[in-house]
Formats: sequence, structure tokens, C-alpha cells
Amino acid sequence: MQNAIEILEDLVAFDCLPGTPNLTMVAYVVSLLARNNVQAHVVASVTEDRCGIHATIGPNVPGGILLSGHLDVVPAGEGWGSSPWRLRRTNGKLYGRGTADMKGFVAVVLSLVPLMATTTLRAPIHLVFSCDEEIGCLGIPYLIDAMRPRIAPPSAVLVGEPTQMDVVIGHKSSHSFVTSLDGLSGHSSRTDLGVSAVTAGARLITWLGDLADEIENGQSRDERFLPAYTTVHCGLVKGGSAANVIAESCDFTTDIRCIPSEEASSYRSRYETHIRINVEPVMRAISAACSVKIRDRSNVPALKPQGGDALEIVRSINSNAKIRFVSYATEAGFFQKEGWDTVVFGPGDIAQAHTKDEFIETSELAKADRCLRDLIDRLKM
Repeated sequence: MQNAIEILEDLVAFDCLPGTPNLTMVAYVVSLLARNNVQAHVVASVTEDRCGIHATIGPNVPGGILLSGHLDVVPAGEGWGSSPWRLRRTNGKLYGRGTADMKGFVAVVLSLVPLMATTTLRAPIHLVFSCDEEIGCLGIPYLIDAMRPRIAPPSAVLVGEPTQMDVVIGHKSSHSFVTSLDGLSGHSSRTDLGVSAVTAGARLITWLGDLADEIENGQSRDERFLPAYTTVHCGLVKGGSAANVIAESCDFTTDIRCIPSEEASSYRSRYETHIRINVEPVMRAISAACSVKIRDRSNVPALKPQGGDALEIVRSINSNAKIRFVSYATEAGFFQKEGWDTVVFGPGDIAQAHTKDEFIETSELAKADRCLRDLIDRLKM
């Protein structure tokens, strides 16, 4: 347990933000594995300097357990009571960026590698540490592609996001995209001669807001989630250059989070049809150069509830674990799409994620340590 806190202190010191190089932190994790004669496979993701890691301890046979966590953290921001990149211990709490989300889990896993490596296992423990999770789970597909030919299929995947050691068996999907509008600029005194990309964008945002209201008031619901329906949200808008200039460009982001019984593609298709029939023709009537383009940002699959091995394993190592459903997305859906039974199960409170003065309680790390020790014991010969 003390070793886990020491490792967490080291991990917090790495300010590995999503979309930035993380090779120094990767080298640190690889060195911890190498000390215990565990071979690490480093896998590049979007760029060569943003990498994930996977490793297998024990015999590479079917039926193992995969433990997964991400190494990146969101920016710290201002207003912290101490440096977000230096672990602070106060009254049973460990403060620092990423302590809850989710370096605490990673630290516990790494602290137990010596035990895993010296235990004669009948089935393997696979370790996966990803990058760029916080900007749409961009790194995990590269890791899964690399693992697929190398590892025997695991019987269960435990994604260690903070659940307070309860077990999440279902979460919504997350589909994010950018709409980019190109209009025709000019002086704002002659709007009849131009096409305002901002005005056209505002109308599209209103259309998406109406779609959100339609879904909220519709029949498709899953009361296990809060809210119990698919949500549509526009979070970022950028456009225009001056108050008296017809806006030549406008970009905005849209986030669709679907309950597991729905697919974002159906709503995206409706949106694209509306643009093609009702928006672009009006813009191009003024100038053929006008356009509306859509670019994907991320596409994270839902975790669909299943009562398989992963749930039973969690129940066997933590009989007090409550079954939960959440509206945020994790990397769990990617593993499930691979055909690997998956749940979310880890220390810490999700309410601490992305906040200033983020912390994890030492008692949560202790619970995770006990549960993972039990898991190792159940896998030994």
C-alpha cells in the first residue's frame, strides 16, 4: 500500500496532458515493469510521441484478466491549494491532478506487479495503459489493434475508472463532431450580398437544440441512466472577425451521448440530411463557394449491460460492490466491442474528476489493493 502511494507520487509529477508527448511517463512505467522481468510493448497512437503500453504477466492462454487504465489527465487550471503536479497528503486524502482519474488505480496496479510476477499463475494478467483518453479515447484503438494478435482473449476486462469500488456495467456512448461553415464575407451594411456563416451556424445549433428537446420528450428512455434519454449538446462555438463584417466562417462542436439501445449515427444522419436539403442550397444560392462540412472528433461506444464473467469476478473480490450505470463514457466499450466481457471498477470518486484540488482517499487505494490481491490469489495455480 505504501508502495502504491510512492508510485502515485511519481505518476502525479508527470503532467501528461492529452494530445501532448508522454514518452517520459511511458519510460517510467516500462522501467517499473522491467524491474520485474515483465516485457512491455509500447504502442504509438495518433503520433509517435504519444504512446500506450500493454504487457502480459503469466501464461498467454485464454481466460486471463485484463486491467486497464489511462495515463493522461486533463489540464489542472487555476485555484489549487497546492501544486497539482506534486502529491499532497492531508487527513487521509491524496491531492493532485489525476489522483482519482485515474492514476490512483494505475499506481495500485503497478505496485502489485512484483506480486503478479512472482506468483505462478494459471491464467494471465494483462496490463493496458493508454494515452489520449481524455480527448475521446483516441489511444485505445491502437492498443487493441496491437494486442489482438499477441494475447489470448481474456475472460474479463476491468477498466479502473473511479467508481468507489462499485461496478459499472453500463454507460452511454459519446459521439463528438465539428461542423464547419464557410460563408461569403462582406460589409455588414450589405447583408444581401453575403452569407453569414455565424447566422447559418446559429440556425443549425437551434435545429440541434430542437432535436435534443424532441429526444427528451420522446419514448426512447432507459431509466437506469441520468438523464434517462440520449442527449445532444453544442459546447464550443467560434466564428466571425468583427462586428461589422459578415462572418466568413463558423465552427462549433456537437456531442451526442446515446443510451445503449440507440446509435448516434441515426441522429447524425438526420442532421446531415437537414444540412443537404435545407441549409446548403440557401447558402449556395448566394455563392457556390459556400459549404457546410462535418469532421469527426471522437466516437466512443457504449458499454452495454451484460451479466458475464467480469461482473462475477468483481463480485467475488468485492461482495459489497453495487451495480451502477453512468452517463459518461469510458474505454470499456472498445473492449466490449472486441468481444471481451468488460466492466468499470476502480478506486476514487468520479465527482473528483477534472476538479481543482482533486483527491483520492487512501482508504480507496487500500480497497483496490485488497481486491486486486484477491484477484491475483484467484488466478494462481
